[in-house]
Amino acid sequence: MTRLRPGSHTVALVLPVNCNVAGGNSATVTVSQRAVTRVAFDVTCVRTDKHIAFVDTVSNRDWIFVADENGAQIIPIVQGRSPAWSPDGTRLLFSNAICHSDWYYGTSCSGGLAIIDPDTRTVTALENGKGGEEPSWSPDGKFIAFTRTENGGVTLHFAGLNGSAAVQLSDPNIKFPQHPSWSSDSKRIVFGCAIGAGLHEICAINRDGTGFARLTSDNAVDDSPVWSADGKKIAFATNRFTGQEIALMTPVGTDITQLTSGSAPAWSADGSKLIFARSDGLFTIAADGSNLRRLTTGAHRAPALRP
Repeated sequence: MTRLRPGSHTVALVLPVNCNVAGGNSATVTVSQRAVTRVAFDVTCVRTDKHIAFVDTVSNRDWIFVADENGAQIIPIVQGRSPAWSPDGTRLLFSNAICHSDWYYGTSCSGGLAIIDPDTRTVTALENGKGGEEPSWSPDGKFIAFTRTENGGVTLHFAGLNGSAAVQLSDPNIKFPQHPSWSSDSKRIVFGCAIGAGLHEICAINRDGTGFARLTSDNAVDDSPVWSADGKKIAFATNRFTGQEIALMTPVGTDITQLTSGSAPAWSADGSKLIFARSDGLFTIAADGSNLRRLTTGAHRAPALRP
């Protein structure tokens, strides 16, 4: 502080909830003319793990933010979108791909998939994830599934985290795949798909390209599927009920039940609750439809809960 009048002044610290200061957060000091007066505080803070990752747009750029489990202490960590936690909760997989379409040259993309350590902010680009979007980390920690815009369309891929080349899942039934999610045994992938003209359904396929199945079949828009950690339920977004809703179904597409209004669902690690987006923020709800509560306020989207 400069330009203070000589005499007695009180200095106070405003601390976050995870910090304490020995002897109190204020001190009275005497300021002398043309002299520097030093004030010392003994501050101790405990680490606060960020449990929620989500996307917001700031100055026309997508940023990934992290927040406490209750939605507080929100901080930005990197430009990008589609955050996905590693199974051990130490890293975030995300996309920073940017695609441009030109009538003459077609679609070209730069960037792709990368991994960030939320604590150190260290970012590592994945060479086998160039142009990748909407990544999903397999529960065994060995693979990623993602989509890629290329040749005027969207394709579905998976790749090993050992650096092996990405493999396209090229079943002829897969058209415009969206938002892949892994089964609990890391062998099967559920994703949004286009069936025929204007039909948006939920589909699934084995990691080796076999076993394609269409899980939903109606005139509604079904998308953003995500598999629960125990493998017993798939949550997805749909407009088959009264508007934009979140629904649950079995892994074979039966017993579809309405849960709540919202989009972009994500499961907790124990499968007891989901986090999801509405137009004005992020919310959480128990898997049985109880205990709905708000976490954040804002145009937040693509939430992910830390394992």
